[in-house]
Amino acid sequence: MPKNFSFRLAILLLALAPSSSLATEIGTPSPWDLMTSPELLVDWVLQNDVMVSAAQANVDAASAQIKQAGVFQNPSFEFSMGNMPAGKTVSRGLGFNEVAYYEFSLEQTFEIGKRRPRISSAKAAKKASEIELVHTAAQRIHDVRKAIGRVLYFKEKAALLASQAAENQTILDLENQRLLLGDISPNDYSRLQLDSLELVTDARQATTDYQAALASCTALLGISCEIADSESPTLAKLLEHAPNLPTDVSTEHSRPDIALLGQLALVAEHEQRLASRNKIPDPSIFVGYTHDRFTIADNLSHTFSVGIFIPLTFANTGRHEAAAAGAKAIEQRALQRQLKREAEAEIAELNTQLAALTKTNALFSTEAVQQSTAVLEGTVKGFNQGTKSMTDLLLARRTHTNLGLKVIDIQYQIFVVTNQLRMALGLDAEIVQNR
Repeated sequence: MPKNFSFRLAILLLALAPSSSLATEIGTPSPWDLMTSPELLVDWVLQNDVMVSAAQANVDAASAQIKQAGVFQNPSFEFSMGNMPAGKTVSRGLGFNEVAYYEFSLEQTFEIGKRRPRISSAKAAKKASEIELVHTAAQRIHDVRKAIGRVLYFKEKAALLASQAAENQTILDLENQRLLLGDISPNDYSRLQLDSLELVTDARQATTDYQAALASCTALLGISCEIADSESPTLAKLLEHAPNLPTDVSTEHSRPDIALLGQLALVAEHEQRLASRNKIPDPSIFVGYTHDRFTIADNLSHTFSVGIFIPLTFANTGRHEAAAAGAKAIEQRALQRQLKREAEAEIAELNTQLAALTKTNALFSTEAVQQSTAVLEGTVKGFNQGTKSMTDLLLARRTHTNLGLKVIDIQYQIFVVTNQLRMALGLDAEIVQNR
């Protein structure tokens, strides 16, 4: 067998062999993978999000506008006939062919001082549409991450409440036996039933919230947002995967919405320059040919004509249009300065919230949870030995459950603030720009 054939066969078998890494790249990623990999999330949104596709179409339209801005005006062709007799001619016997004339003319208008600023304005508009594309992608990345985070939050919350409700039901079954033996009073058993019913109600509500968040996320992404339990998804684990956020990022360069306002001001300035050129007249040059059949009157049979038309730009000099464009540029610059100040204030506020939430989470998720677990175990043991009352047991269990829910709420708040900080700092936009 020839060596080159063996080599080609080996390459073919390698290409046909299943590859898990290749399937991960071209297949649909799991929501957990999107949450733990900012680069993967950016790539997925750029390739699949409808709003990003619409923004890309706007960029393509702006590219076409640049080409349109550079085209020249179409020439005009004119044909006319004249000297057609409407009655008797002076010289009898003269027909249409002896008296009529035919004119052909070609006219071209030349723009002066307008084509270059119009092209510059179109190029600036395209740059603005590209910045808007980056901003749209960053906003959608923020929305997708937020939607998946809500699913994870309600999933973890529902799981905790369901677990507590199941444990309560187990205790309720055991206490039912003690009730039949007369070891506990009917009143204590009724209180335990009410507590169990409340937990079941909370668990059902959390499950409903989870299903609603799941449906909303699926509608946004276009894929299932169900996170497999095999991936052990928790908010605490998600926060561990979150990269450190920089605090010294210049919002003017990293925030596409701020840069967009500056670019829109540049577009308005180009439009102002273009409008101010309206006072420059655009001359039209024409070349004509006339064929006259009325030669009996000593008219020339073949004549050529050349002329120029120059409009008088007294009424419309573009002064008002230029003033409007200039005011628009000033407006965009002012909005850019204000948005930059607001962004800096937002970043400072979010950093303060994140620092406080991080400290609270460290306190609750370690010391408070350990202490609550120890108290609950001691209370259950004391209740079984008869040294603790039903009230003590219910209070300890409810406190432990509320503490677990509190930890989940704090971790979700950290996630929300972190997601907002990524948007405020323009981190996702930076990844989009590098793609």
